[in-house]
Amino acid sequence: IEHRKFGLGIFAASVLEAEPPAEEVARLINRAAEAATPYFAWRAEEAARASELNVINRSAELFERFEFFADLYFSTKAEAERRKGERIETELGPSAWTVSYPSFQLRRTAGHYAISAIEGFFSWSEHAFILIAILLGRCVTGEDVRELARADWETKFKAALDVADSTTKSFYDGLVHIRRQVRNFVAHGSFAKEGEAFEIHSSAGAVPMRMVDRRRGERFKFGAGAGFVDEEAIRLLRAFVDHLWSGAREPAGLYIQDYRLPLILTMANDGSYAQAMASVQKMTAFANHLSEEMDRHANMDF
Repeated sequence: IEHRKFGLGIFAASVLEAEPPAEEVARLINRAAEAATPYFAWRAEEAARASELNVINRSAELFERFEFFADLYFSTKAEAERRKGERIETELGPSAWTVSYPSFQLRRTAGHYAISAIEGFFSWSEHAFILIAILLGRCVTGEDVRELARADWETKFKAALDVADSTTKSFYDGLVHIRRQVRNFVAHGSFAKEGEAFEIHSSAGAVPMRMVDRRRGERFKFGAGAGFVDEEAIRLLRAFVDHLWSGAREPAGLYIQDYRLPLILTMANDGSYAQAMASVQKMTAFANHLSEEMDRHANMDF
């Protein structure tokens, strides 16, 4: 019985003779593992309290999803603009035909891409904010990470960025507006991104009424809301990305996005990350060293 790179295995010189006892050994090992479940749960709790954890970094791949849909949005919108004067007639019979306008469908498709890009952005940003908070020393245990992961987007944002900075606060206000529209209305099936969901019966006809995204106070209002324009929203998201990885957070972008390294909580706890975050040069040297160590360990496994 050996533990190798790809897990635990049972090996024998003669497969035919060893198969029956090997099956029995496998059965007993599985029973033992099941019986030991409470012990391993205890070990996990202890590890979380002692910072003996790595946090997996999926920031780059999540960001690629956002960029993929954002690029599709702009390319599809550009095609719609190029074909805005195009008109296609399809004959159905001697005196019947249909007319279609490709730009109309292309603009609808671009809108779908825009929503997907916005949802992808917020999925990525929630993940990235947690990783930045670890590098900044604001999350140093598994319990800290768990609590922040369970918090809302606004709390994660504030764990990674200082909203007292006027530029950051401006981005925060714009992003919160977009997120509330997408998350609370579009993503959850609440009709549309301006919250328009009802038409009130009146002697003057149908009067539009919308749902309001507020935890306290009024829940409905007359009229449509102040939704967002797709292009403006996506340009704001991309501008924020540049802001996120600027200034004191630039070393974090290097570690998270470029090197794609896991976040090691013991290094958050012992001050290693704090030293590396002092400058881009220090982070580059630190990330290079850590990457080389991980490559060396991976080579040893093989």
